[in-house]
Amino acid sequence: MSDENGIPCLSGERKSNASTYLPTLFALGASSAAGDALAQNQNSTQTNGYGGVTSTLTGDAGQAVLGKALSGGMRDTADWVKARYGQTFDAIYVPPGMKVAIHITKQLAIDYEEKGRKVNYGFSLSQAGTGLD
Repeated sequence: MSDENGIPCLSGERKSNASTYLPTLFALGASSAAGDALAQNQNSTQTNGYGGVTSTLTGDAGQAVLGKALSGGMRDTADWVKARYGQTFDAIYVPPGMKVAIHITKQLAIDYEEKGRKVNYGFSLSQAGTGLD
């Protein structure tokens, strides 16, 4: 795509959702990490003689549960935001009426029916008991 002179740069207004999408994901991620830290802070871990790690609840069980709940809830909310709003987008809004050139570099397969297509709704008004609802 280019302007009418073939210059591949169109002037217009930049539109993007990054300014709201990315800070939202950052805040949700930070909240999830804070919940993880709160839950992990209630446990003590140590390495045993066999190379394994043992974790024991030594702090407040309520705080550990709260941290896990906060972490899981924020993670689920972040997943929902990602699914609902997709990804960030950037676009250039070009005012109506601006002339642009579209450069096609490979053949496009267009399914063109010369006689047109007909739609069959599967009923006839001439048959008894049939017709529109």
